[in-house]
Amino acid sequence: MAPKAPALAQAALTGGAGGAAFGGVEDLLQGHNPLPNLPGNVAMGAGFGMLAPVLGMAGRRVQSMKKAGKPIPAKLAERARMEIAPADPVSRVTKALQEVPDLRKEQEALYRTERGKRIRSFEKAGEKSFGEAGAKAQLGTLKGELPKVEFGSLRGLVEQGDIDQMFEIAKTTPLLGAWERPRAITTLLNLFQPEGVKLPTRGELQILEKAFGPQLVETLLKKQPQISRLKRLGLELISTPREIMSSFDLSAPLRQGLFIGAGHPKAFASAFGTMLKSITSKEATQQLEMQIARRPTFEMMNRSGLALTKAGSVLGQGEEVFRHGLASKVPGLKNIVGASERTYTNFLNKIRADTFDSMVRDAQKAGVALDDQTLRSISGFINAASGRGDLPSYFARHGESLSAVFYSPRLMASRVQLMNPSLYIRSNPVVRQHAIRSLLSLGSLASTAIGLASLAGAESDPDMTSPDWGKIKMGNTRYDILGGFQQYLRLGAQIAQGVADGDGVSGKVTGAAAPTLPFLRKKLAPVPSLVADMWTGKDYKGDDFSVPEAVMSRFTPMVLKDIGDTMQEWGWIGAPLAAPSVFGVGVSTYEE
Repeated sequence: MAPKAPALAQAALTGGAGGAAFGGVEDLLQGHNPLPNLPGNVAMGAGFGMLAPVLGMAGRRVQSMKKAGKPIPAKLAERARMEIAPADPVSRVTKALQEVPDLRKEQEALYRTERGKRIRSFEKAGEKSFGEAGAKAQLGTLKGELPKVEFGSLRGLVEQGDIDQMFEIAKTTPLLGAWERPRAITTLLNLFQPEGVKLPTRGELQILEKAFGPQLVETLLKKQPQISRLKRLGLELISTPREIMSSFDLSAPLRQGLFIGAGHPKAFASAFGTMLKSITSKEATQQLEMQIARRPTFEMMNRSGLALTKAGSVLGQGEEVFRHGLASKVPGLKNIVGASERTYTNFLNKIRADTFDSMVRDAQKAGVALDDQTLRSISGFINAASGRGDLPSYFARHGESLSAVFYSPRLMASRVQLMNPSLYIRSNPVVRQHAIRSLLSLGSLASTAIGLASLAGAESDPDMTSPDWGKIKMGNTRYDILGGFQQYLRLGAQIAQGVADGDGVSGKVTGAAAPTLPFLRKKLAPVPSLVADMWTGKDYKGDDFSVPEAVMSRFTPMVLKDIGDTMQEWGWIGAPLAAPSVFGVGVSTYEE
């Protein structure tokens, strides 16, 4: 059973492109011209690509063993059977979707035929009608949705029992809110209509992803028009460096979770335990999703917009630093990226849900009505306090594009929201109480940590416009323990003085733009920041840079870079000194 020619050709093209890309990057990083080695890289990649389907098919191994008269292990036989008939209805429907023919060209013919019929009816009605009433009767002949069939029908490719089970999942899964179920059922009706498949809208795809997982949605996305697929591929390419840089650590607790955790230590400890379990357990995510979905408050969370993100989302429903890039598709690397995203997402979802329940209980005890406005303010505070701030409506509509420009725009928005005095003055009593508690707890923890470090011989700069203000400095190594707030507080101090102190701007320049523009440049996503460095010939600090090193740094996990820099300064003892960066403390080592 040899692989079919189209499958081998597709594997060869994919492998060849991968070989050219990875070989070219390696040549660039070593300072070599990639063009002379391009044919060899393409050939090697294509060879490995064609080898993968040959070696990876359990069915072929079973056939080979049958011919040789060898006994077939039970696990191998089960894998071969699964390749032919997936184990669950969602997998079988997904497999069938891959086979439905594209009828978009036939769709235009259907439109033309139907339009012709309607315009003839319109003209005939005009001959028999008169005046205003007659005109309305004429227009009535044009009413009704035009027949729309983009792909062939699924009904001949899947069993009715599988279709029924899909509808039952949509009706019963706790992962969907009350108002999402009707849309899920309507979307399935459009998928399984007898005349053919109607592609879901983006909102409908998001609901399908919640109910049935990313694989079904990934297949539907591949059925979209070419321009949509190219746009998505571009976003994946741009997101890949950030996806790699954000991996290999457990940074959510002391970065996104620092503010909310300071005021809710029990929720922080519980979420931390969940995060540790998620490192090796893929099932931990599904278990946590179900556990949250079965809470009595889940419908309130859903209705009020609490950010319960989805690891592995192909539609941007995950945490923003793990926007679906190509790294999550590379064998070997995808396991590391997946584990990082899993731990990151599970920690934040757990602490958000637990804090929501705590604040709802406090509101009930205080006699505060749990109306939509109160619930939205509770969820809005929790989202901001856990690093997922609200974006203005225009930017929210273009979140994916904004995320391609800045590293983490929602984290930036959250820090601005939490520094707004009105949060601590004008919010409802429950939100105000929790916000003040988190603020005072974080301030107390930071002051204590800096004070103890100073007693142990570390330094801390009292000048609020200094890059080292609010940090613990040991030699040339700095520890930012404020979860990123230090940068915004320092920016405020610089703006107040009208000076840009460092950050690539020489001299004292008056005006708010002087410190703000370098600050925003530091917040760019990896690809835009590389373009900015190459355009100006300087990095954001104003130093000369090397293109190979700049490219390498954008494909190096931040935690590994922090550990490497610290070890270069301190030797082997630098590894434990840089360990806090694993959990989200900013660790940077450089000479002034």
